[in-house]
Amino acid sequence: MAEQRRSYGSGSLDVRRDRNGVETWYGRWMADGVQVKRKIGPRRAVGSREGLTRAQAEAELRRLRAEVVPARRVIGDALTMEALGLAYVERMRGNGRKHSAIVGVESVLATWLVPYFAVATSAA
Repeated sequence: MAEQRRSYGSGSLDVRRDRNGVETWYGRWMADGVQVKRKIGPRRAVGSREGLTRAQAEAELRRLRAEVVPARRVIGDALTMEALGLAYVERMRGNGRKHSAIVGVESVLATWLVPYFAVATSAA
């Protein structure tokens, strides 16, 4: 008997294998225009009673879709490349990066990135 497909837009199930060979079900769906990915549970091995079958994983996916509400990111004022670059340099200083690394980043910002994005934003 042919496997029935889930209706369009109701999500999908994926199986991922970690480096130890353990397979896990993951669900993926769209909610309010945001893609949501969630771990569903371990996949049942053939002949085992541990883990979830495909039918159980499908049921859990339906439950998660009804329950999970994606966090909406608040979009505020857009930051300039210069402001982002200065924040990155301060973070580098706080993390104890070498002076030469900081000077290199400052140079790339001043020479390439800030002028490029200043032109790109003024053209838009």
